[in-house]
Amino acid sequence: MQILEKAAASIGEGTSARAKSSDARGGRQTRRWSEPMDHGGAGFAQHERRRAAAARRRLAHLAGAVAEPAPTLRLEPCAAHLHPGTAVVVGGMVLDVTASPAPGASLRRGSSTPGVVRQNPGGVGRNIAEGIARLVGPHGTPPLLIAAVGDDLAGRALIDAWRAVGADPRGVRVCAAASTPVVTTVLDHDGEVAASVADTLTAETGVDPSWISSFADSIGRATVCVVDGNCTPECINHVVECTQRVVGEWANGEQKPIVWFEPVSVTKSVRANASLAKIDYASPNAAECRAMANAPRRGRGSNPRPMDSAIFEFTSAEAAVAEMRDDVEVLLDAGVGAVVLTLGALGCVLCRGGGGDWTHVPALKDGPPLRSLVGAGDALVAGACAALAAGRDDETAVCVGVALARRAAEVDGAVPAGHHSLRSLERDVAGTLASVRTVNRRRGDARRESVTSGCG
Repeated sequence: MQILEKAAASIGEGTSARAKSSDARGGRQTRRWSEPMDHGGAGFAQHERRRAAAARRRLAHLAGAVAEPAPTLRLEPCAAHLHPGTAVVVGGMVLDVTASPAPGASLRRGSSTPGVVRQNPGGVGRNIAEGIARLVGPHGTPPLLIAAVGDDLAGRALIDAWRAVGADPRGVRVCAAASTPVVTTVLDHDGEVAASVADTLTAETGVDPSWISSFADSIGRATVCVVDGNCTPECINHVVECTQRVVGEWANGEQKPIVWFEPVSVTKSVRANASLAKIDYASPNAAECRAMANAPRRGRGSNPRPMDSAIFEFTSAEAAVAEMRDDVEVLLDAGVGAVVLTLGALGCVLCRGGGGDWTHVPALKDGPPLRSLVGAGDALVAGACAALAAGRDDETAVCVGVALARRAAEVDGAVPAGHHSLRSLERDVAGTLASVRTVNRRRGDARRESVTSGCG
């Protein structure tokens, strides 16, 4: 009742203030323009006073009808309530140079090939961050990207491009006397990577624990935090530790950010092994998953499993699970909440820990011709994380990621242009959800005939 009485008083005071303000405005307008405006101002003030009196009567009646104090609202410790849509991405920001042979031209060792060379903003972390930014749109909150570039033309161009997305570049560190990371990739006629050279030293050394610490509060308050394998093991562990802190005063309990690890490559995939117990999702392809699992095997004296690339050529999700089951379970046993095993043209398999079902989320088949698979894995992570930040369940989130990955494969750049809201992907997501099926985790023979690369 006291609350209602105070509300009535505040309404009266606010209305009186507005009336006085109106009188004052009316007086000024009268002196400047004409006498009738003064009568209008006074009439408006009288009307406002009548409205205030009516509001007091209604609130007094309501206060008399309330026998007990209103219960205190209870805020659920849910990530969607804590900081909806907020994401932090820690990882690489690079200049992507992509070369594609012209139609009919063949790649030949020791010789140049006619074709097209494109330069685009890239880097796994940056691609994921831009994908999330485009999904949340101009009215949402773009992710905070924590990355590093050199103090050169390429670095300034990357920062300008990130700012053009509508994002704040405060998390991008400009390293003096350093060169901006550059990745040069040659594609074959199918859009697959034929060869690639990555100069990413600045991406790995520019983001250090001290730089991460300056954004610890933003990391701890995020709904989703993505860290990629371009970060050193020390930095990955530091990011993960930041996510373990209390997220804010507005929750009754603690709700840490969802942590997603994107391995980037076979070599870099093992950098998160010391932090596996605190990772909620990891998105390796088959080779990266095997490399991540082999490290714990060596630690306990077991023989590592073979890394022959021919092993990872699957014709079905069942074949992939039959081969990769032990590797995935090593990661789940180490504490990873779920493994999103990416299988390129076959889609991906969502492998949950705790004895949960493993589900195959197939890739989308319908749509324009594929142009490049570069960035498809990054788009998958971006779509899934944006959906998780919006409160979707993990199965739906992975379907969103698969839908965005298809959009990315239809363009030459690593990120599909334009804003692709979650609503705009609903039809694709609904079709994918209808095709999701549980995968048999039991061992079985599987033939491997055609080659499909992982999209991580």
